[in-house]
This record gives sequence, C-alpha cells and structure tokens, in this order.
Amino acid sequence: MKKSPLVISFFLLLSPLIGEECCENEQQCYLPTAREENWLFSQINSESRRLYNSLDCEGKNRALILSKTFQNKNLAIQEAAKEMGQRQKNEYPNQEDYNEFIEEQAGQDPFRRRFGY
Repeated sequence: MKKSPLVISFFLLLSPLIGEECCENEQQCYLPTAREENWLFSQINSESRRLYNSLDCEGKNRALILSKTFQNKNLAIQEAAKEMGQRQKNEYPNQEDYNEFIEEQAGQDPFRRRFGY
C-alpha cells in the first residue's frame, strides 16, 4: 500500500505542532512502571494504597524511592505525601493563586469575572 504525497505532507506539517504540545512542560514526570507499583502494592496496606493513588507523578516516584530505603513501606508512602503537600504549599501559598492557575490551564473565563460576582 503506497501512501500519497498529500498524506505524508499533511503529517509533516502537523509534526511541529504535536511536538510543541507534548513538550510544553520542561519538567516532564514519568509515572512508575506497573512492575514497580505492583511490588509496592504487595507490601502496603489498603489505606496506604489509597494514599499512594492520590499522589501526583512526582509524589509517586518519591514514594517508590523512599519505600526502598524505609523498612516500613506504609511510612514511606506517608512521608512522600507530606513532602508532596509541602511542595504544593510552596508552589501556591495562596489558594487564589492556585485557583487562577487552574482556570488558566482550563482556558475558560471564570463565571465571576464575566458577570462580576
């Protein structure tokens, strides 16, 4: 099956746009592999598993690193959650700043700004 030059040129035109979307965030975080998560899940209780699932990407990676150094894996998850909370607190010390950041990411004009509420 031979591809037409029109189809190939279309994808070549789109490739810079796709690359920009994917790499906008310079600090990309890669989630842990399923094998690493299964290993961790086999050693923690259900409460720690729920806590682990609520962590962001950096928090999950930190939890895996800490779980390899801590003997009690549940404490490692709790410590990673504390560190994530501290990191987020430092990023957005004011809740309004965080809300504005979320609104900017969503790309929507909030109701209160449009209608003066």
